Amino acid sequence: MRVEKRIYKGFLFILLLIILNALLLSVLEERLYRTLLDTVSYGHHAVREVQLEKQQYTENELVISFEEDGRFGNLLLETGTLLLVGRRVNKTVSLLPQVAKKLKNYFDKLPMEPIDSKRHCVCSRCQECTCEYCNKWHKMPSYHYHVDSKLRSRYLLLQWFDSNLVVRNLAEISAIYRSLLRIDLVNQVIET
Repeated sequence: MRVEKRIYKGFLFILLLIILNALLLSVLEERLYRTLLDTVSYGHHAVREVQLEKQQYTENELVISFEEDGRFGNLLLETGTLLLVGRRVNKTVSLLPQVAKKLKNYFDKLPMEPIDSKRHCVCSRCQECTCEYCNKWHKMPSYHYHVDSKLRSRYLLLQWFDSNLVVRNLAEISAIYRSLLRIDLVNQVIET
């Protein structure tokens, strides 16, 4: 009987080792599978980045725009900051298409051209990107950007309006906005 008990215990021990081994292998297999998927998707992403770099080098421009927060007062300050930063660094700046759409409700003519979404990706979150070529936007506070700024991308998205810059140039921004406002809106405000 003792021999049979030892054989039985040995059998259970070997069975337990086999089960543990199978569980361990399934976990390792799952991790290996995920790693392979990540590598394959990274490889696909790297191919897209190379295609993107080829496309970018054919266009010798820096695309500068401003990240919006959606509130109208901030929208005017953000647009003013973008205009003034563009003048300060002597670069062309552009509006995001969604900002241009909002500003068209108040202006006859936009203070700057919107980004051409057929030539440039305008998504700020690559996970939600629907563009043919997703561009990595370099985000930077507007008050830090100057001519010598080192950028990781040819697409710069300024953040946080620079209230000091706008206040110092308030007369200039007011004149620009006043000349662009829709006449019917101005008349409507005067009448009320």
